[in-house]
Amino acid sequence: MQQTKPTRPPTKSWLDRLLEQPILAAILLVVVAILALLICTLAYLLLGVGTAISTLPTPTRNVGFATPTGQASPIVTPPAPGSASIALLPVQGDSGTLITITGQGWTPGDTVSVQVDDPTGTQGLVTLVTNVPVAANGTFIASFLLPADTGWANLTTVRVTAASTTTATRTAAEFSVVEPSRPTPPISPTPVPSPSDNDNNDNNGGIVPTPTTIIIPSIGDWQAEYYDNTSLSGSPAVVRNEIGIDFTWGSDGPSPDLPASGFSARWLRSYDLEAGQYIFNIRADDGIRLWVNDDLIIDEWFVTPPRQISADYFIRFSGRYEVRIEYANFTPGGTVRFWLEKVGGVPPPGPPYHSWRGAYWPNVNLFGEPLLVRDDPSINFDWGTGAPAPGMPNNNFSVRWDRLVDFAPDSYRFTLVVDDGARVWIDDRLIIDEWRDGVRREVSRDYALSGGTHAIRVEYYDRIGDAVIEFRWSRSPVITPTATPVPSFPDWKGEYWPNANLAGQVALTRNDPVINFNWGYSSPDSSLPADNFSVRWSRTVNFSPGLYRFTADFDDGLRFYVDGGLVLNEWSDAASVRTRTIDLSLNGSRQLVVEYYDRTGNAQVNFSWELIPATATPTGTLTPSPSATATGTATGTGTATPTDVSTTTPTLTLTHTPTGTSTETPTATLTATATITMTATITP
Repeated sequence: MQQTKPTRPPTKSWLDRLLEQPILAAILLVVVAILALLICTLAYLLLGVGTAISTLPTPTRNVGFATPTGQASPIVTPPAPGSASIALLPVQGDSGTLITITGQGWTPGDTVSVQVDDPTGTQGLVTLVTNVPVAANGTFIASFLLPADTGWANLTTVRVTAASTTTATRTAAEFSVVEPSRPTPPISPTPVPSPSDNDNNDNNGGIVPTPTTIIIPSIGDWQAEYYDNTSLSGSPAVVRNEIGIDFTWGSDGPSPDLPASGFSARWLRSYDLEAGQYIFNIRADDGIRLWVNDDLIIDEWFVTPPRQISADYFIRFSGRYEVRIEYANFTPGGTVRFWLEKVGGVPPPGPPYHSWRGAYWPNVNLFGEPLLVRDDPSINFDWGTGAPAPGMPNNNFSVRWDRLVDFAPDSYRFTLVVDDGARVWIDDRLIIDEWRDGVRREVSRDYALSGGTHAIRVEYYDRIGDAVIEFRWSRSPVITPTATPVPSFPDWKGEYWPNANLAGQVALTRNDPVINFNWGYSSPDSSLPADNFSVRWSRTVNFSPGLYRFTADFDDGLRFYVDGGLVLNEWSDAASVRTRTIDLSLNGSRQLVVEYYDRTGNAQVNFSWELIPATATPTGTLTPSPSATATGTATGTGTATPTDVSTTTPTLTLTHTPTGTSTETPTATLTATATITMTATITP
């Protein structure tokens, strides 16, 4: 009998066994899900940290030690059309505020005309204009000082316009004019006078600066902008003026409107700097950059503890320079401090004895680096309406000439012929000051010099129209001691005072052919101020018998005397030009005196007279009967009496007393005879 082997049951897989235990399967599934979640979370955290670390600036140190003209320009892409813009700092202020205009997105190498004007055109203000070059990065900086105590203070807004001189690119912005007392005092962080000894643990070894000469700021305050990000992007969260840059904010931040960390700031201001070697010093943590005009001389935009940075910079030409500082706070606790030192001078200008060193600027205020420097054999130019050199503008340019000259000991007469403004220094002493707009004029000054070498500096600007400048000198003419010059005043004798009340010593006496002046916002002479001056004109005039009409146009006050009698009194300030007339009956020689003062703003005065034809007829009418002969005699007395000097014109009042005698005659004959006697009585 054949025996059959028992059959072995099939082997079960691990999955089948797991399915036979549902509780164990559920536990295992939960464990796998937790592990997967942990792996994903760990990967996410690793990627996030890497990204965060990669966004922090890398420590790339770049400190410039270069002369401005020798610095290489970076390669940049020209801005897209329509991207040019301007920004104002500050955006509001009173008259006397320094307005700084910064441009971005302009064509590199272009020249931009920047002007500030009255958008209403009602104040008769002279437009402020300057031409500025565009840097290689498409930016420019220009500054204007809004004239104080003038018609600018009467405006609510001022228009600022920037226009390319080569393309049609043009943009504008508005500056709000407010009263000086209106702004609320800003909340300023607590300044730290100097780095403390506790800073010795930083990366720089606790270097404490010992400046040779501390430069005190001379033009306004720092104009500060604070941003709630580290890239100076968007609109600033805080805008204010600050006396200096010396802050340690700690955990509070610069303002309640800003975070304690993760903010940035930009400071901008102007300095008047003499030519020489300077050291620009900064002590700060994290990112810091510094520009002088358009030259980037410090660039350390990265995370770091506080350290001190110093950059040498050579100023070749005395003038006004813009300093811009940018700061970024990446980590909690911010500190920044800036100071400036002058460590050396410059050699005398050269060549010293044979020609003038002429520096030419494309603006009217000798601002920034000159566009052209050349040797001029003499200062004798009549450019007309053209430019002084290729590449220079036809208007709104300025020039400075320097030279050393050997003089024998004597008195010299220095003569300046100019249109518009110029001034002359000898050994840094100002001897001629005609720094104002005006037509072609000649000014001379006698000045005694000791024997030897003397430094002469001539500065000139052209606003608009013809450009003329001539400078020369000669020995002063010898005056015989016995000869006493007698002043001659064939027309009006004009006496000018440097105050508004004709008080003290006369600053200027001259002959004025006519009283017809419109000085605007300028002064009558370099010896007088542009505001708060007064004048007295006097002369003797022989009048033929008749009635004369005197007319005066003036701003601010005016008085008029005849033979010592006051006949017109308008001695008060005025917001605009006033016109007054007065009629006087005069005969023979009369002494005329006109007094005028200008308080502020526009200065204008015009005074004249004319003879009024005799057209007066008697008001009395006699109508006798046809058969009578009437003889009428009218006698009258005319008295010129000014009434209400503020609004009306004095009138001549005639009083007639007709007397008649009638005689009956056989014929109807009418004879009327009228005699008018007018006597002008002037009562002081």
